[in-house]
Amino acid sequence: MINKNACRGKCKHRNKESGNCKISNGKDGNIVQCVGEWAEDKYFFLMHYIEATKGARQKYSRYKNSIFIDLFSGPGKCIVRNSGKEIDGGALRVLNHYDVPFTEYYLIDTSSENIAAFKLRVGNRSEVTFFQKDSNVFISELIELLNSGSKYHVVYADPFGPEALKFSTIKALSVLQRLDIIIHFPIGPIKRNLKSWIKKDSSILSEFLGTERWRSEIVHIPSSGVTNYFIQLYKNQLIENGFPTNGLEVGDGVPVKNSKEVEMYKLILASKHPLGQKIWGSVKNYQPDGQKSLF
Repeated sequence: MINKNACRGKCKHRNKESGNCKISNGKDGNIVQCVGEWAEDKYFFLMHYIEATKGARQKYSRYKNSIFIDLFSGPGKCIVRNSGKEIDGGALRVLNHYDVPFTEYYLIDTSSENIAAFKLRVGNRSEVTFFQKDSNVFISELIELLNSGSKYHVVYADPFGPEALKFSTIKALSVLQRLDIIIHFPIGPIKRNLKSWIKKDSSILSEFLGTERWRSEIVHIPSSGVTNYFIQLYKNQLIENGFPTNGLEVGDGVPVKNSKEVEMYKLILASKHPLGQKIWGSVKNYQPDGQKSLF
């Protein structure tokens, strides 16, 4: 069961590879992923987008052509480390959204224990397929499964940090004609590790961004402009790889902050159709908490 007092402050009980809590299980006895309090906010925006796109999704769902893909599904449930609160993860929330549901769900994770726990939580649902794979390695095989017929795809990409998601994976997905990708752009980890990566000549950031250009350009960017610079660079990469300009929002994304108001992520929607951004623009007007504005 969840130990409510175990994860106050900086968590010392989080498995660095899987992200799971090492000392607490969920109420159902299965593993849970350790998350910060900001997770509720990112799931809020995900679900508002899922709800807001049901009209567009319906014309595909009726022909069994709507697909949801989570590149980092986790075990399905999470523990918020400062409160001990158990919450559903993003993929499980989408699975339990029954108003114009997707007709297929592809859930991917590298951890066998995550896949096993998620399967137990989902039960016997024929429309759900699990893959114990590294999304970056599995992507070519996944595209072969997806790229047939007139299908609408929503991809959810929520990596722990930039090392988990390679731009080559996003580039591979860009061949899909009807595609929305919700990306949690890990600006917090990037800013924390930037100096170290430059000194160590690390390839982590280059593989995440899909370019080495940042190395020569970042030296001219003031610290106050780092976030905007990386977001815009990433968007330029998306445009160069098949996403229309009007499928990307103006600005630097939706901020997701921790309790100290430090930005951990930026939520970015990359869509193959301008309607996706129109809907995303309306979703951004909502607030996760009536007493707290993210903007």
